[in-house]
Amino acid sequence: MKIEKIQTKAHYPQFKAGKVRVFSDFDKTFLPSSHANFVHNYDERFVNAIRKNFKSFKEFLDKTKEGLKFTITTGRTFGEFQTMAEVSRERKFGMPLPDTFIAKNGSDEYLRTGTDEDFYKGGDFPFKYDVTNKEKEENIKKLTNWDGPMIKEKIKELFRAYNLRIVEGDSEHSPHDYGNRSLFSNGKLYYETGKVFEGTDKSDWSVGFRNDGNCKIFFTYPYDMHCVDERYAAFRDLETKINQIFQDNNIKYSSAGSRGEHENECGGRPWKVYEPDVIDSGFKGRHDYGLSKVYDVNEAIKIAQANNDLVIAAGDSSNDAYMLNPGVYLKNYLTDEILNRHGNMQLLYDLADPAGLIKVLDKDPELAEIFIKMPFRGVIVRQNGGKNNLEELEPFTKGKYQKIVIVDEGELQSGIKQSIKMYCEQNPKYKDKLSTDLKQQINPDDGSGGRSP
Repeated sequence: MKIEKIQTKAHYPQFKAGKVRVFSDFDKTFLPSSHANFVHNYDERFVNAIRKNFKSFKEFLDKTKEGLKFTITTGRTFGEFQTMAEVSRERKFGMPLPDTFIAKNGSDEYLRTGTDEDFYKGGDFPFKYDVTNKEKEENIKKLTNWDGPMIKEKIKELFRAYNLRIVEGDSEHSPHDYGNRSLFSNGKLYYETGKVFEGTDKSDWSVGFRNDGNCKIFFTYPYDMHCVDERYAAFRDLETKINQIFQDNNIKYSSAGSRGEHENECGGRPWKVYEPDVIDSGFKGRHDYGLSKVYDVNEAIKIAQANNDLVIAAGDSSNDAYMLNPGVYLKNYLTDEILNRHGNMQLLYDLADPAGLIKVLDKDPELAEIFIKMPFRGVIVRQNGGKNNLEELEPFTKGKYQKIVIVDEGELQSGIKQSIKMYCEQNPKYKDKLSTDLKQQINPDDGSGGRSP
């Protein structure tokens, strides 16, 4: 098996040397609160703390806008993120909005169409459904033949042929949280969780499509799709025909689903998700399939390597573990010589295992140097009370292989600054190109940028 050396062609607008690209999870990483508290907690101390945190972060982004690009990458849909922004507006929290927003764990990247001020003063949300990173979508299509709008329409044609009622919405979660954006809001899908389907007592014959953009497709089946014989026969027939769409168009894809066993997943309805399989088949590690947050960070690292920039990823929970694992990105740098030295496949699996990778690096100075110099840093945000949900990554939080810093909830800004400072100490050429504003932010005692940060 041959793995090519890291590519240098940019899939995003190129930075110049000394820039920073930050990818941050949303809930409890960028947002220093739970969803429920953000929406419903009116305690004065809580409200003041949220406003103070967002005010400070907004000032940080404004002061570093020439050198730092901030992206939120989350499991939320576009509509769910917009809802949270609207809550921020209504409650006067002043949540700063990112330069770009990536929905549903690596799906569409939405580009800014306006300013925070346009939104907070006039209500014009500065992101639109149809303003996405088309270059990313085209690159994914080249890799996999994925054409989201075409696939979605063909699946809908199948559902229409079976007389299924088609409903679309931004979220599969409760209207209590997302109002009319929920698939279960008035006139859309019905809540029938727990109903026993026997004889002629059948669920509404409907499917719900979640608005995941162009890069992923998620839909739900009727509650009893697996419980009534003729409906299960229709389900099996539909699944066969949907898979045939991908085969006929030579599309590399991954899929996952649920039979509806869990009431907190889509109200207990069966669901399926389809996404392009962008991962090299030679590197299938744990949680490494389909299109995830890893894809965007990986592409940014390729650009950073070519331009002497830095990429930072931040998260707080297990669904961020792969994005924060520096070993995942090391595979870009592997040559045939290195692979042969370690026995090919075994090395590929060791990269995804922090403890295993440390042992490999200790025995291979060349690979260790590549790892240390790789332009990537991670930030783990501990939960309230100091709990770290990403303990498996702790080997990378200390010692000569440190790539990750740990901060408390509400301290993302501090984590970003620490990460930049660490990289400057390691890479003098990067430090020399760092903008004066960024130097001032990570080393406030040196306004001129003259002293080493």
